[in-house]
Amino acid sequence: MIDLKFLNELEQFQKALKKNASQMNQGEQKSNRSGQGMIFKDHKEYIPGDSVKKIDWKAYARTKDYFIKRFEEERRLNIHILVDRSSSMDYGSP
Repeated sequence: MIDLKFLNELEQFQKALKKNASQMNQGEQKSNRSGQGMIFKDHKEYIPGDSVKKIDWKAYARTKDYFIKRFEEERRLNIHILVDRSSSMDYGSP
């Protein structure tokens, strides 16, 4: 049997997720990875083989060194909640 308090908390959590579902689209969560996002992250030194399209020419004009612009990668945040309802979890009292 599942505790009624737990079911109530789960229901409240579900309501909170539904309320924020429209905000949980790609790009809502920051990532530590560099990628094709729109928000500038930092520069890295150009290494032969890097895409020439990504060279920051304004940084080159200031420093005479080649730098690549890096951006924050935008990712969708997935949340999974698993509940073990097997008989082995019904052993003893809480």
